[in-house]
Amino acid sequence: MRIALAIGSTLLAVACGGSLASGLDGGAGDAAPKADSGDSGMPTADAGLTFSCPTTVPANGAVCGNANLQCEYGAQPRPMCNTVATCTNHMWSVAQADLNACAGFGSKVCPADPKTIPFGQLCNSSYPAICSYALGYCSCDISLPDAGDGPRWTCDNPRAGCDSPRPQLGSKCQTAGLQCDYSVCTTHNGVRLQCDVVLPSGELVWQQHAFTCP
Repeated sequence: MRIALAIGSTLLAVACGGSLASGLDGGAGDAAPKADSGDSGMPTADAGLTFSCPTTVPANGAVCGNANLQCEYGAQPRPMCNTVATCTNHMWSVAQADLNACAGFGSKVCPADPKTIPFGQLCNSSYPAICSYALGYCSCDISLPDAGDGPRWTCDNPRAGCDSPRPQLGSKCQTAGLQCDYSVCTTHNGVRLQCDVVLPSGELVWQQHAFTCP
């Protein structure tokens, strides 16, 4: 079994392709005043806390409202290639992007027409390549599990009801519990997103979780 953590220390500044809409709103986290939690120990909205993703990367350690809210900043194909801020214990924890995680993004070997990509075929001479198209991303990448015969072409193919290209972490969604896979378990930087309720605001937003690959 291969265990891949959705949010790791290598997550970097971003979310995938400049064409992606961030869907993020709210004030900057580093401008939020200290929380007045009262008897409940839970910060309240009138304490001036940020209860949705700030428009800019919050300061590491600044106070925040929504427990475990993940917010993504950047224009790379995967969360690990962008900056990700997570609200943990009502404080922002900011993970910078791994500049090597999306090597090959925008490669010159990317076909102009995604229909010409030889899906599933070996692509040693094109490795690494990550190609951005209107409906998502295709890549020449090592598969999971690694068959040992080299990289192959693969493309994001999320289930019905999922956004394509993929949404950023922290952007709003509509169907609680919906899981969407973006080359998860077929490339080393694939990602699985879930439409989660984040508390205490009760907003539905896209978040990333740990997943298991065969």
